[in-house]
Amino acid sequence: MRLSPAGIVLAAFFSSAFAHAGDQIIRPYLSIRTMGMGGTRTTLGLYEENFYGNPALVTENPKNKVQIMDTTFSINSSLILNARTALANMDDAVTIASDTSGTNIHTRAQIIPVAFYAPNRGKMSYAFGVLMGAQTDFKLRKSYIIDPQSVIDIGPLLTVGRKYGVNDELSLGATFQAPYRVSVAKIVTVLDFLQGIRLSPSTTGGDGGMVDASVGATYKIPYAYENWKLSAGASVNNLLDGGFRMYSLNLTKGSALPRPQGRSVNLGVAATRDVIGRFYKNRFAFEINDIGLNRHGSFFRWVHFGGETQYGIVKFRTGFNQGYLAAGLGLDFPAFALDFATTGEELSLNAGALQDRRYALRIGFQI
Repeated sequence: MRLSPAGIVLAAFFSSAFAHAGDQIIRPYLSIRTMGMGGTRTTLGLYEENFYGNPALVTENPKNKVQIMDTTFSINSSLILNARTALANMDDAVTIASDTSGTNIHTRAQIIPVAFYAPNRGKMSYAFGVLMGAQTDFKLRKSYIIDPQSVIDIGPLLTVGRKYGVNDELSLGATFQAPYRVSVAKIVTVLDFLQGIRLSPSTTGGDGGMVDASVGATYKIPYAYENWKLSAGASVNNLLDGGFRMYSLNLTKGSALPRPQGRSVNLGVAATRDVIGRFYKNRFAFEINDIGLNRHGSFFRWVHFGGETQYGIVKFRTGFNQGYLAAGLGLDFPAFALDFATTGEELSLNAGALQDRRYALRIGFQI
């Protein structure tokens, strides 16, 4: 079959490929709250953040909760700009190719079909949920090599935590998970694409499942300054190194294992204050996260700083993620939550080298 130049570029641009964008850190789940707070999750994470953050924080969930079809979508600025270029130059393949090459196209969808949270059962707290996520990154290099990667995850998770000490100052927790992953990472040329190679996970990907665990701890420091309460937290995610090699359902035709998740260590400190004027639930954190997932890169990719405050039903969030500004807004109603966030994600090994500006929207129903 012969394609026109415009067809070549548009097929590559709009294909369902997922791409490898430099050396970004891909996470199985990233809440929109974490995005807006600069990537902080080890000392302040709540509810679904317990599963892939610090499981000890399950003891800090303020109330019982059931989440139903909690959905988050995110895209990057390149997708918006390149879509405009493609629509404005449908008959000009050269313009489309020159304007879109060298940029990363990113989309991500996360769904929690159902999750249950039961804190403060005596000194014990529990959470159970099913999480689904699919991340797409697609890069057409300036040399017109298509650089794709796709990661699709689904699986159940169980988190258990317990408080210790006279004043419940110490919390320990663990998350047990059984995720299944399908991914593709196959660099091809436009010529390969024309000869019939497709970038679908079903044809060029690998798939596999695993059972793994994460552990964490938090400690409430017995000291306060001007009503600011201090705490510290630490966690180790994917103790077994997240290899997705325990079993396979052979959903794809590829022979390679899916992209591993990798073991990571996370550390942080936080300060909270109940009320400042008309603002309440004031929280700020400084964290070093994802240690082990950027072994040949800059230390500053691990650095996260952020906070949150609430006025009425509106939650304001801001921070710095890998050196890039992050911000978010949240509306928390009795039956559902609506959130927006933007953050910068580093695509290279060194912070400040290649920012990917991302925007996310979440709507979740809750009981």
